[in-house]
Amino acid sequence: MTDMERLCRAACKAENFAEPDEIFVEAVSGKESYAWEAYIPSVRAVLKELREPTKEMIVRGQGAGYDAPMEDIYKAMIDTILQEADSQFEKKDNCYGQETKALQTPPWACF
Repeated sequence: MTDMERLCRAACKAENFAEPDEIFVEAVSGKESYAWEAYIPSVRAVLKELREPTKEMIVRGQGAGYDAPMEDIYKAMIDTILQEADSQFEKKDNCYGQETKALQTPPWACF
């Protein structure tokens, strides 16, 4: 499994729209694809944004220590984003503020 597939599967599971391995068939072309593949554009866009760390991310990464393993630095930088989200935004499981298990929300419905 590639890193992109792993992240797309996580996004698919978070939305609880479909099981990642569920197969969808396009009406016109008849092309089959897995549910997780619908998340490739969104995950790709997020990854492009993460390529440029914020000042806060850099500070947190440096705070892990100069001798720290790269994994610890990376985790500290990503934790900056997660903690910011936890403190600034109401915790929601989906764009409607409801638990995703109770609502089947397609990934495009929030836009």
